[in-house]
Amino acid sequence: MTAASITLLGTYSEALGDSLLIDGSGTIYGTATGADGPAIFAFAAGSFTTLGIFNDYSTTGGGPTDGLGIDGAGNVYATTYYGGPANGVADEVSLTSPLTAIAYSPGMPEGPPVADAAGDVFYASGGNTIYEVKAGSGTATVFASVATNADLTIGADGTIYGTNDAGASGYGSVFEITPDGIVTTLVNFDVGNGRLPTGKLVLDEAGNLYGNANNLFEIAAGTHVFTQLATFSDGGASEINQIAVDADGNIYGTTTPAGATSGGTVYELAAGSDSVTTLLDNADGIHGLTAESDGDLLGTVGDAIMEVVPCFVTGTLIATPDGDRRVETLCIGDPVITADGRIAPIKWIGWRVIQRDDANGYRFADALQVMPIRIKAGALGPNSPNRDLLLSPCHAVLIKDVLIQAGALVNGVSILREHHMARTFTYYHVELADHALILAEGLPAETFVDNVHRMGFDNWAEHQALYPNCESMMEMEFPRAASIRQVPGAIQHYLMDRAKTCFGQAAETIAA
Repeated sequence: MTAASITLLGTYSEALGDSLLIDGSGTIYGTATGADGPAIFAFAAGSFTTLGIFNDYSTTGGGPTDGLGIDGAGNVYATTYYGGPANGVADEVSLTSPLTAIAYSPGMPEGPPVADAAGDVFYASGGNTIYEVKAGSGTATVFASVATNADLTIGADGTIYGTNDAGASGYGSVFEITPDGIVTTLVNFDVGNGRLPTGKLVLDEAGNLYGNANNLFEIAAGTHVFTQLATFSDGGASEINQIAVDADGNIYGTTTPAGATSGGTVYELAAGSDSVTTLLDNADGIHGLTAESDGDLLGTVGDAIMEVVPCFVTGTLIATPDGDRRVETLCIGDPVITADGRIAPIKWIGWRVIQRDDANGYRFADALQVMPIRIKAGALGPNSPNRDLLLSPCHAVLIKDVLIQAGALVNGVSILREHHMARTFTYYHVELADHALILAEGLPAETFVDNVHRMGFDNWAEHQALYPNCESMMEMEFPRAASIRQVPGAIQHYLMDRAKTCFGQAAETIAA
């Protein structure tokens, strides 16, 4: 079973477009509606900045397409459906330069632009034309003629990729355009291998191409070998939206409206798997997923940027001699690395499924006792943890030689109660031969210590069968803080100062 959570990163003054773009520094760009006209925004360090407003119809145009392009210098590009002398405008903006028209379009743009490293801009128009605006030329010219949907993708070498609804069998195709304008069809869909591709194609770092055509598919770099990776069990009842691919080759996306609730779903196709797994049901209508460099996902809902964190709680990364492994893949006997450098075999893994009801309460449990605690990446120190970590409130981590339960650390800034969990998610707890610290997302976190709470695990009978005469276990000698009153003042102040320094906001009070 997998799980995910959604966190609100920030809200803009108006509704956001579906698509987000992230530059190399982590700054997020997108489009939005606005009282004074549609806008391009940047989001960094928790704050929005309006970079430009489309309120000069004759110059910069109006009605921007949903999506942006970016070049190697960090300049951001947009196209508009109308404005200028006639048919729309290609525009440029940056963090330091105002919104400026770079060319007036001969044909109405139908999708967002892409840009190569040199700042040459390309966009689709009229269903069968790709226009190019060479950097500094001020003119849009025909680059290639090919049936195309609105969204294009560009590789590091300047090759452009796209899809259409035509193809040899009438069910669509994938094409590429080389930097010198030569068009080649990479695959024709014929229902058997997919049909009617939607959304923007995604390139991974190796140049492999991914997309969806009522399925998930890959086109290998260089050889262009097509592989159908997975299909959807509802036979197309869901609307399959934009996908994202992380550095490990895991594919993520959203579907609407066939989830368990009207909010749709966020799904994952793990690298090497042929089965799609739901990470999050009742996903609040999130769409336009984009992968961050740390593997988390961004999307939009209304006026908000949301972050989807896949594979935490279920999926927390545990350090092992063979590298980090997701906790749900570990088994009894597998070795893990302790915080003091030992290699120790797992004695047992307890798990407990938590269910949330329609009113966002928790079945058969007090919400404050089961609602996960999110410790943000870097909240406790540099790379501590190295990714956001979700723990049960009573699970303790080691901070300055004190075992502090996660619920006692909540400060509303860098350590939070997680309110947006999947309707069903799972907690895991690893037990070794002794009470020890293992590395969860790089953070020293305690292993399970034998006590009466074992019966709270769904699989407690398994332990009873394996170890009918199990002896009690001595706890580590570190002092334990189970509530805010027990957390040393020096640690409280350290975490408050770090929250202000690293997250741009002071934690006024740490509350359990």
